[in-house]
Amino acid sequence: MTRDQRRPTGMRSRPARNGTVTYYVLTKAGRRISLGKDFTLACVRWVHHRKDEVKHDPPATAIALLDAFVLCSLPQPNEQAANWRSFELNTLRDYFTGCGNPGFDAITGEKCFLNWCKRENRVRIPDGPIRLLRRVWKFALELDLTKRPCPWSPVDLRHLRVTLEAVDVLSMFATGSLRQLLLEILGSGDSDGTTTGQSSALENEGSLAADLLVAIDQATSSLRASGRAQLVPRTASITPAELFTLLQTPEVELARPPGRLLLEHRRLELKKALNSDKRTASKKPATRPLTGERESADPSAPVEQTGRVSNNQIGGGV
Repeated sequence: MTRDQRRPTGMRSRPARNGTVTYYVLTKAGRRISLGKDFTLACVRWVHHRKDEVKHDPPATAIALLDAFVLCSLPQPNEQAANWRSFELNTLRDYFTGCGNPGFDAITGEKCFLNWCKRENRVRIPDGPIRLLRRVWKFALELDLTKRPCPWSPVDLRHLRVTLEAVDVLSMFATGSLRQLLLEILGSGDSDGTTTGQSSALENEGSLAADLLVAIDQATSSLRASGRAQLVPRTASITPAELFTLLQTPEVELARPPGRLLLEHRRLELKKALNSDKRTASKKPATRPLTGERESADPSAPVEQTGRVSNNQIGGGV
């Protein structure tokens, strides 16, 4: 019998002759604890049972706390969510392993984790593991495993990612010092690490605003034509002052887009053309071949319901 994927690890089921199913767990001593016949209620009782086990043998290190959290967690709703949770947990385990698996009181702030992500090239959405650790810490506070508030503050890079996507689009249409400034923000500037774009933009700050308006106009038009209108508001609202601020923002390195958007395909124009062709085809009336009508025409046949008569009928009436 295959195991029900909805059931968490350790939950067992015992079917009865009348078709009902009773869920239960076994303790380490081998004692059976009934969880009832309702699956939803059985999951709640399973979580309480797991938390009691953690309280009796509390974790003392960061990695042990992660393992305790997994022990008390219900299965993820789908494979994608399970894979993402596994990625976040493995990222945190790798980080704490590199830190020597510290205890609760020795865990440092999230800045150390972000620096580790840069150093180890773990820049793939680091705010996800941070949110997970804050959730794990809430779990520890609920079980009185620690009294210390979570040392990691929330970090949300989603808005910054959208901004950098807009910067990436603007760089396709910018020229001169503005283009150099945008490429430096995206990490595609000079290989020697100089800030040529920033210094040049500061020297020509007056023309930078005008060049930015021109680039915004071209970029927003191209975004609409390619069917990416959702990025238009953010692209149109970028200012020169915001660009200079991005150069001084350390989180930019963690939120840069992995590639470039393709805006040459004109997806919206093609979609409108296809829809127009479909509407035109649906409006064409269905026609019957005239040759067949002439061959099968009978001089004595009555007038058709359409109001048309055959040539033979006309001739016979003259």
